Amino acid sequence: MTEAPSKSVDRFSPTQIAVVGFGIALVTLLALGAVQYRAIQSLAETDAWVAHTDGVLLEIEAFFASLTGAESANYNYLMTGDEHSLHQYNVLIAVAGEHLRTLRRETSDNLRQQRNLDRYEPLVQRKLELMQDLIRIRQEQGFQPILAALRQGEGLGLMAQIYAGVDAMTGDEKNLLEIRQAASREHARNASITVALGTIFALLLVIGVTTLLILSGHERRQAQTALQRQAEKLNELAELVELAHDAIFVRDLSGLITFWNQGAVQTYGWRREESLGKVSYDLLKTEFPLPLKEIEKQMLARDSWEGELVQTTRDGRRVILDSRWVLVRDNAGHPKAILEINHDVTDRRQMDAKFRGLLESAPDAIVVAGMDSRIALVNAQTERLFGYPRQELLQKSVEVLVPEGSRGGHHGNWASLFHEARTRSLGPSLEFYGRRKDGTEFPLEISLSPFDTGAETLVSSGIRDVTDRKRVEAGIRKLNAELEKRGADLEATNRELETFAYSVSHDLRAPLRAIDGFSQVLMEDYGEKLDAEGQNCLSRVRAATQRMGELIDCLLGLARLNRQEVQRSNVDLSAVAGAIAENLRQSDPGREVDFVIAPGAQAQGDRHLLEVALQNLLANAWKFTGKNPHARIEFGVSGENGKSVFFVRDNGAGFDMAYASKLFGTFQRLHAQGEFEGHGIGLATVRRVINRHGGRIWAEGQVGKGATFSFTL
Repeated sequence: MTEAPSKSVDRFSPTQIAVVGFGIALVTLLALGAVQYRAIQSLAETDAWVAHTDGVLLEIEAFFASLTGAESANYNYLMTGDEHSLHQYNVLIAVAGEHLRTLRRETSDNLRQQRNLDRYEPLVQRKLELMQDLIRIRQEQGFQPILAALRQGEGLGLMAQIYAGVDAMTGDEKNLLEIRQAASREHARNASITVALGTIFALLLVIGVTTLLILSGHERRQAQTALQRQAEKLNELAELVELAHDAIFVRDLSGLITFWNQGAVQTYGWRREESLGKVSYDLLKTEFPLPLKEIEKQMLARDSWEGELVQTTRDGRRVILDSRWVLVRDNAGHPKAILEINHDVTDRRQMDAKFRGLLESAPDAIVVAGMDSRIALVNAQTERLFGYPRQELLQKSVEVLVPEGSRGGHHGNWASLFHEARTRSLGPSLEFYGRRKDGTEFPLEISLSPFDTGAETLVSSGIRDVTDRKRVEAGIRKLNAELEKRGADLEATNRELETFAYSVSHDLRAPLRAIDGFSQVLMEDYGEKLDAEGQNCLSRVRAATQRMGELIDCLLGLARLNRQEVQRSNVDLSAVAGAIAENLRQSDPGREVDFVIAPGAQAQGDRHLLEVALQNLLANAWKFTGKNPHARIEFGVSGENGKSVFFVRDNGAGFDMAYASKLFGTFQRLHAQGEFEGHGIGLATVRRVINRHGGRIWAEGQVGKGATFSFTL
């Protein structure tokens, strides 16, 4: 009984046992290999899904970076008209579209992401249409309408919605990534247990290691291929970032700069090698709208932050930037870096400030309203003029500024004229009134000017309170009426005086002629019976009557100057003065007088009246140089405050300046009749002529050294 087993065993040779053992080992190896292969295959599948999810995340980031870059290039083209920016915009739009199509294809197995794409693709399309419309407006209508179009903010709203969509897709994909990473870790753990069991058999371990190496080589090649694809996508993304006009840089959590694009070089002036490794806040002297810790807290909570920064360039210039920070996390979800995208809005902010400054510094109240008469914008003058706070007027109808009794009319209600989009000034021929918040009403003038913002037509109105002017105009009208009445009274008085003068002259001439005639009869018939004193008395009587007649003639001549209408023409005063000088020489050929007449003295005036004035002035000079053996009389012209000043100068008797105010009065004389003849009418006549020409006359002199009479017209 004891040999049976031995015999039974003996029936199997070592070779057979080895074969059986090898077979058993092989079966075990195969079983373990099958289990191990399945575990590794599951690990490979989960790793492939992890790589796929990473790829989707990269596609999402690449798409949003392309769209953001396109928006920046679009804005730069709108602000500057730079064709290079337009080219960048077209390139980035094409790249964004390619990434969007890739996302649609790569997420075809993910119903949730497909729905996200269905929801947000129309927003992207609307954003692209809006940017294209802005380009068309810029090309067709120029820069000004762009400001109004951008002020509507539709583009910003769309980008906010698109960003929300990108954020939602990124969140979904990260959640999926965490699930797949957990599955990958579970499969890796199972594979490790299976490999540990295979170590029982050395040969099986070697074979298993060999098998694992083969399988690992295959997986490594797959991983390398995936990494290469990721590297290519990263390179593509880096090229897109380099094309962006905005300043884009990456810093680690301590603030050190690790990436610096060409847009940052152009914006700040710091070269890439100069900026890498520097703390961005210190390098750019960043001024934050909030404490930095508060901003970092918000970014950690939302994975992003947006706001306005003030930074300093290399040359010391302060720039204003719209900034967007994006928190970058590693596969474990831990923050590892911050992507900062900064768009220079300095020019736009300065332009907005200038526009606001011009609006606020305008002397008139400015009200901007739509075609529906709803107020969109007012300035500080409007608040002061109407008594309303600014916020209380916005979106109200302009009829709130109109008296209640005038609302609803057309010409009585200037608010209704906002519906007629044309530039015009509504005053002063039309009466318009405004109503303050306290109910008081006041007269106003208003000018309307429509302008097209691209989205709508607005009407800007300049409103001016004309209460003071109306009061002044009423006073002027009253004063004019009084002046007209006084003028009529004065004209009647002048006519009466003129009639009186002619009557008096006629009534005086008859007795004067009688006195002169009888005196002459006495001289002729009874002269021999009169002694020398009697004859002298008769001679003095005759001289006095003759002088009285001359004075009457002078007064009548002076009165005629007032009635004579001024007929203006171009007058050569040099020629007139020359003719008068020649007549004076012929009147007394025995005198030697040096006349100096400046050539080319031209004036606009009445030729006859100006001849009368020059005749009197030159005759005066001729008379008062009569005792100077070397007499000199000069007529010339000079300039004073842009006006021509004509003068007559002599080196005659002159006068004392203390009595200069009496020179131009009627019958005023500074010399005795016996010393120099005259009636005291000549200079009064000159002043009357100059006054009728709207000019003035004055004199300067010194006793014994001559005089100068100057006048303007």
